[in-house]
Amino acid sequence: MTGNERVSRVERLERELIDPIAEKLEGEAVIPYLEVKRSTRMALVNGLRGVQRWSTTPYKMDPEWSENNLEHVLGLLDWAGQMAREFPELKEEICGGNEEEWMNLLAMLIIHDIGEIAVGDICRSDPRFHKAHGRLHKRRESYAAHLMLGNEEMLNGNSAKLRGLYHRFDKRDSLDMPVMIGHMFDKGQATGNVAKHQVKFNLDNPDFNSAKSAKVNLGVSMDYMVKVMGKLSSTKRRQDLANFFSERVIRPFDELGLAEVDDLLKDTRRQFAQMCIIL
Repeated sequence: MTGNERVSRVERLERELIDPIAEKLEGEAVIPYLEVKRSTRMALVNGLRGVQRWSTTPYKMDPEWSENNLEHVLGLLDWAGQMAREFPELKEEICGGNEEEWMNLLAMLIIHDIGEIAVGDICRSDPRFHKAHGRLHKRRESYAAHLMLGNEEMLNGNSAKLRGLYHRFDKRDSLDMPVMIGHMFDKGQATGNVAKHQVKFNLDNPDFNSAKSAKVNLGVSMDYMVKVMGKLSSTKRRQDLANFFSERVIRPFDELGLAEVDDLLKDTRRQFAQMCIIL
């Protein structure tokens, strides 16, 4: 049976059972995911769905919007899918021409917040995030993930691989391009949601500075983007990455139309132009 035939059969037999993560995985990328027991996959889906994001932020959020970890993961898979479709040469270089590495990236995106099923989410804007409380929370999250990914029976013998991918993502090696792009997706998706669902709801809050919020959130996302850009081999691919980042992360701040943020956005784009040419 060819790969395409196998995907077609899997789609007929499994996707009708409505696994939202499977629905987001395109082509053969769905195969390794569906090799895990359905009961395990649905436990993951339901566990992620039960973790509310943004619950510890001290700032107001859009009352018409909410986000859980499942929606976050599905958003990251959307980003990966867009990059693969619209910038295939960029995707090829990020994974070193090795399709299995792209599959590994998708797996890391799916499981990167699994520990939060046990310990919950803590927002980066939570004043405790960079203090002892936040560090302890992240250690507990990592330990919970390690335990949850240790059940060989539930994971059909994939425990060691998935644990390795989880800890690889958590290590954040700046030389590991799939990991760096994965963190760019992760932080960039959250940064876009700050622009869309937080900033304008706090303009009358004296404790909230929209320019500072944009600078901090864009900075975190850009740090990972720049680490990838510095390793790309051509101006074309650097421009592709800058265009992708601009559309997904910077445009939501553009759409706010805030004068206090505009100078930061202009400066950011100037940096992009310089990096694309000089690197």
